[in-house]
Formats: sequence, C-alpha cells, structure tokens
Amino acid sequence: MNKPSRGKSARPTAKAEKKAPVGKAPLRSLPAKRGRSAASPLPDFIPFATCLLVDRPPNGPDWVHEIKLDGWRLQIRVEDGTATLRTRNGHDYSHAFPELARVARGFDNCIIDGEVCFVRKDGISDFSGLQAAMKAGKTAGLIFFAFDLLFLGNQDLRSKPAGRSQP
Repeated sequence: MNKPSRGKSARPTAKAEKKAPVGKAPLRSLPAKRGRSAASPLPDFIPFATCLLVDRPPNGPDWVHEIKLDGWRLQIRVEDGTATLRTRNGHDYSHAFPELARVARGFDNCIIDGEVCFVRKDGISDFSGLQAAMKAGKTAGLIFFAFDLLFLGNQDLRSKPAGRSQP
C-alpha cells in the first residue's frame, strides 16, 4: 500500500539557490528535464500511486499490509548505466543521495519505486534523522526500501501480480 502525499514541494528561492554548496543543487531542486531516447522502452517518469482513505483496511489473500516508513519516497530510473532518483513531483534528487545513485548505476535498465530512510539502531525509521543526514551530506548509511519493480529492461511489470512468479 502506498501512502498519501505529505505536501507539495516548493521551488527554491533565489536566496536559497545562492546559499547552495558549490557543486550541489539545493535540496528542493527544480523538476528534472523530461525526455529520453526515442528508442528507450523506459518511460521518463511514472506518477506515484497514492493511498485511498477507507473505513477499514481490505482483507483477504490478495492483500498485503506493510509498516509505514518515515522517509523520502523516490523512484530510481536506470538506463544504460545512468541512474536518476526522482521524488513524487518528478524532482531530480540524484545529487541528494549520491551513494544510492552510484550503486543503482550498476543495475540493469529498470524503474524501481521505494523510499530512502534513516533507520535507528532499534529498527525504526526516523525522518528527522534522514533530514539531518541530508543536510550534513552524510547519506551513505541510509537504507533504500524497494516497494515495486515497475520496469525491467523493456518489460512493463505494473500489470503483473505482486509476489507471484510468472511462468
């Protein structure tokens, strides 16, 4: 199950852009450039699924429930050794999580939906810890929880049942 939006991202002010460290974009960066190779089977960006408020959670064998993580929702897009990390609004945050982007470059072409978190020693995700790590530029110890593999190579997996192998 996906979670609801936490609010809208604001564009950086001119003052915020001036104070950004040299070589790094501000954390609230502008949307990534759209566009891809015409031959690419991967879409540039897939809008994130959102939650629907209901009176009771669904029940039955076709439903799975998971613990809510308190992190930063990201979509990893890898094509030909280039990894781009995007937020729910399509903003490129590859600069904010350089270690994750570097690791993802080694993946096959794919699009992965997930969330990056700071996980405390007791195993609980902590958003203020994530913010502190991002502000300090110390993101190597963060954990990426993958929710869904949306594309793999040229195959769109979004219509495939989750958790079941396909013949």
